[in-house]
Amino acid sequence: MKKNFLVILMLLLSLSLFGFKTESNPTNGLDDEGTTITVSDDTEAPVIGAKLDELNLLEIETEDEEGNVAVKYQIQYPIGSELEILNYVEASDDSGVVNLTSYGMVNLNEVGVYELVVLAIDESMNASSLKLEVNVITAEDYEAKKAELEKIKEEREARIAAEKRAAELKKRREEMQAMVANLGLNNATGNNAIANYALTLVGLPYVGGGTSPSTGFDCSGFVQYVFAQNGISVGRTVTSQAYGGAEVSIENIAPGDIIAFSGSYSNNITHVGIYVGGGMFVHAANPRDGVIVSDLARWVRIGAGGIVRISRVA
Repeated sequence: MKKNFLVILMLLLSLSLFGFKTESNPTNGLDDEGTTITVSDDTEAPVIGAKLDELNLLEIETEDEEGNVAVKYQIQYPIGSELEILNYVEASDDSGVVNLTSYGMVNLNEVGVYELVVLAIDESMNASSLKLEVNVITAEDYEAKKAELEKIKEEREARIAAEKRAAELKKRREEMQAMVANLGLNNATGNNAIANYALTLVGLPYVGGGTSPSTGFDCSGFVQYVFAQNGISVGRTVTSQAYGGAEVSIENIAPGDIIAFSGSYSNNITHVGIYVGGGMFVHAANPRDGVIVSDLARWVRIGAGGIVRISRVA
C-alpha cells in the first residue's frame, strides 16, 4: 500500500512538471466550453530497467525470511563526485516518448547507502518505477573496488552473451526441426532408426572435438554418438568411419549409411555425415551452421565435398 501511494504521489508530481499530452490514437469529445479534447486509449506503462553495462552498477540478490529472492540495483559511487542518476536507467514505450524523473536524497559528501526511485512516464501519463541504491564510498575504496567491478562486469557480459547465444541456438534448432518435419524424413522404422535419431539432433552446435549434445559435435563425433545411441560402435576418426563397414554404391545408398567426403576430390577424407533418405544427409557441418540437413547432390555440386566412400555399418 505504501509503495502504491509513493508511485501515485510521484506521478502527480510529474504531471505538474510535464503537463498533459495527447495520444496519436485518441477518442474525441467536447469539453464544457465546446472545445475538442482528446483522451488517450494507451494504458501500457513504460518498460524501465537498469543499464547493466555500466561498470559500477551491481545486481545484488536479497532474500527475505520466507526465502523469497529479489534483485536490487546498487551504484557504487566515490564520495564528492557528481551523480547523474539517469545515466544508469533505460526506459522504452510504444509511444516512443518517455520522461524520466528521480526522487530521493543522496549526500555525495557523506559515506552511506541512499535510496532513490526513478519514475518513467509516457505521453499518456502511464508510469512505472525503479528503485536504486547509491552506495557512496571513499575514493580510496572505490579505486580498490575497481578491479572487482571489472571482473563482475566481465562475468555479467559473458553470461548475457551465453544467454543470447543459447536463445539463438534454441531458435535455430526449432527452425531446423520444423524443416525436418516438413521434409517428412523422420517417420521411418527398423533399419532407419539411425537416420531418425540423427535427425533429432539437428540444430545443435558444432564444436571441434565435440562428442555429445551437451557440448556440441564435430562431424565424426556426431556420427560416433548417433551410432552409439543405437548400440553400434564405430571409430572416432573420419577414416575409420569411412572404412568401418561394407562399401555401398551411390545407387544403393540407404538411410543410416555413412557418407565420407573429401574437399579436394581425392581420397583424403575430411568430412562425414549420415544419409537420411530423400537425397538428404545430416551432419555436423561447421561452426557457423552446426548440425544441419543438406541436399547431397547440391553439397557435391558446389564443391563442399566429393564422395569418397559410402559405408554401411548396420
